[in-house]
Amino acid sequence: MPFKTTRVFIFPDIHGNFQEFKELLKIIPYSPKDSFIVFLGDYIDRGPETKEVVDTVIKLVKTGQAVALRGNHEQMMIDAYKKPYTHYSNFPLETWLCNGGKATLASIKDRDILEEYLKFFEKLPVIYETKNYVFVHAGLRPGFPLHRQFEEDVLWIREDWIKGESPEDRIVVFGHTPTHYIGSEKAMLLNKNKIALDTGSGNKKGHLSVLEVPAGVVYTTRGTYTLFAKEQDNSQAN
Repeated sequence: MPFKTTRVFIFPDIHGNFQEFKELLKIIPYSPKDSFIVFLGDYIDRGPETKEVVDTVIKLVKTGQAVALRGNHEQMMIDAYKKPYTHYSNFPLETWLCNGGKATLASIKDRDILEEYLKFFEKLPVIYETKNYVFVHAGLRPGFPLHRQFEEDVLWIREDWIKGESPEDRIVVFGHTPTHYIGSEKAMLLNKNKIALDTGSGNKKGHLSVLEVPAGVVYTTRGTYTLFAKEQDNSQAN
């Protein structure tokens, strides 16, 4: 359901980085009266406090003032427990553990809590769309309309999406690929209708960024900057 608010805050990959996540929740001018939050997935792995991150995300989603998408790391965790093999690995458990899963298990020590998280992750959508925006974890397959996108692409795609043309006229906001791989330490506006927001949270040299739309402002614990001018956005928050 499209949000009915004047300002929207988008959080990309958090990756267990609870301290920065918690600080940014204080920094952004969020108010339940006029604000909505979109989480782009990858709450888990790498960082030391996955449990605290997931608990906070679940709490915000339950208020009705936030929506959470599934990322490829949540999918890896689901696959590790429920599939003998996948399109990306013949050994899903080992693949997940080698990509940050060990940190998640160290943070979530209770088996019952782990199973509750798995149920929560399985129910998460992979696309959230409104009149003016499309929110996904990784991107979209060029040349295919939204209703024909494969979940595998929405969760995993990189080069084809970043280098190709968006199949959408709306602005697509995505995470997954850290912007330093594309050429910047900051969030990036690509081709006027793609916003790369993952600035490497959970990695030693990375950090967490939050985008506010339609204002075009990016918030970090290192400072705030404008990604695009509001008048250039030509859209409303919904």
